Amino acid sequence: MVGLPLATKRSYRTAAKRVCQANFQAITEVKAAWAKAENKRADDTPRDDDLFGAGKSIPSKPTFQWKGYYSFGAIGEKPRCSIPSHTI
Repeated sequence: MVGLPLATKRSYRTAAKRVCQANFQAITEVKAAWAKAENKRADDTPRDDDLFGAGKSIPSKPTFQWKGYYSFGAIGEKPRCSIPSHTI
């Protein structure tokens, strides 16, 4: 079995974290826009179809290709990734 060189592993982790953070920003912005347009409170939780789809600013729900998943949460909560080191 051949392992990846340390520099490659580090680059991979850095790239994954940057993608995740960009998705966090987009999710946070679309949640805020939805909350404002729909007069929602901080404890309201949007459904996927409230935020993503045809005619929305994000056409499809963001996915995480590096073995993780997103939790969007209520309006007043930050989105989260299942990978603990990926935070905003």
